[in-house]
Amino acid sequence: MVVPNTVADLHPWQGNPREIDESELSSLHRSMGEMGDLSGIVFNLRTRRLVTGHQRRKKLPDELPVQGYTEVHDDTGTVGTAWVEDPNTGARWAIRYVDWGEQMELLANLTANNPGIQGHFTPAVGPMLETLKTDLPELSDSLRLAAIDIPVDPASFVPQDGSTQPSLDHKNPVKCPECGHEFSPST
Repeated sequence: MVVPNTVADLHPWQGNPREIDESELSSLHRSMGEMGDLSGIVFNLRTRRLVTGHQRRKKLPDELPVQGYTEVHDDTGTVGTAWVEDPNTGARWAIRYVDWGEQMELLANLTANNPGIQGHFTPAVGPMLETLKTDLPELSDSLRLAAIDIPVDPASFVPQDGSTQPSLDHKNPVKCPECGHEFSPST
């Protein structure tokens, strides 16, 4: 197995069913530069509070010891890292320690939960969800994959008049093949 040496070696999966527009990507990039990685468990040493990872924390047993503390300083406020390890599975969850004032803590919490910088699913997610529902039904159900909104490909809209293309004259309604909603196309 070859471990990637550079970011260039981390090849994106061409089948990824999420994409991000330039505005979302710009905001994500700003977040990464100002606050670093907010995706896991982040604890603010100054305020003694979790910044992110609240839901993960709820499922970790209180008696799990924090291990491997390492002092690390960077331009995003990081002052250390550590982890907790589940003794039953060996799974590890990284903890990032920061030193932020309350305003930065609030900004980071809201940013970490902001759907406006997380990108969005493409219609390609639909077939993937169907495959997982069939192949791994119990896991698919327990992970609530049915809650993912499947965007409809505009090319799949079927006009009510039976023509092959939606009418752009705003007189003939278009019907969504997924939900049946009828609407007049807008320009």
